[in-house]
Amino acid sequence: MQLFRHSNIGGMNAKSTALTPFLWLLVPLLGAAVASVALAGVTTATYLLLGLCSLVILFILGLGAYFAVKNPDCLRSEKYTIQKMVIERGQIGDTSTGLQEQDVIEHQPNQRI
Repeated sequence: MQLFRHSNIGGMNAKSTALTPFLWLLVPLLGAAVASVALAGVTTATYLLLGLCSLVILFILGLGAYFAVKNPDCLRSEKYTIQKMVIERGQIGDTSTGLQEQDVIEHQPNQRI
């Protein structure tokens, strides 16, 4: 099933950041709160669900601030992190040519990459 292949939260690939599991926790809680209001009106259960949503949002904000200070790489997408590692290691290439060291490429100026 390819339902989750295009899942995006906040414009990022939803599978690749440290905050993603907590963002997905928020979705069913909000859905349950809306369903609670629609089916039974405002009840104690609605307040409980909205309170849990508030706690999850505060936790996400706190976790985001923590990772922004301590380890910003956890907030970046997996694709960005892989590209950063390739650039740091000086490797060039793709899936058809394979990865090559940058100094090898510089010695072969007429060869297509």
